[in-house]
Amino acid sequence: MKALTVQKLKDQVLAGVTNTSRSSLLGNLLVALSGFILYSDKVFSFLGMQFIVPEKWAAAGMDFPTFVWFCSQTISPAIWALSTRLFKTHLLIHAVPVYCYVLQLYFIFFDFKIVDDSYLQVYVVGTTVLTMLALLGMWWLLRRHVAQKIEQAKKIVLENGK
Repeated sequence: MKALTVQKLKDQVLAGVTNTSRSSLLGNLLVALSGFILYSDKVFSFLGMQFIVPEKWAAAGMDFPTFVWFCSQTISPAIWALSTRLFKTHLLIHAVPVYCYVLQLYFIFFDFKIVDDSYLQVYVVGTTVLTMLALLGMWWLLRRHVAQKIEQAKKIVLENGK
């Protein structure tokens, strides 16, 4: 009886924390989409598609690609957060939006000449890898913390069961 109680407790604690083993394909696709949507302005420009920009934005001198870029900057994190919360996604799929955001940071904060720099992808991939390592480190620490809590709860259950 005691072992069943400890196992049940462990299963309940782990069910609330470890969602990476039961990944959802839809969730993973939405996380990837949240990164790719940041470049929708480039896709629209490549396809030659344009829509009417709202008057207040046009009056401020904003063109269609810039308007789409601003919209995608708002939509992307919302899709990322919702898909991560609603679906069980793999941790590594988050490298896609991290990569896309890091690439945009390089375009925003550094000289535009970096676009022609042959090392741009090395910089972006390196920064993405470091960011993902930091995320994996935090995930590992969380799992370690949960394992310690399980052991503490197990001791309490075993002591109370005597």
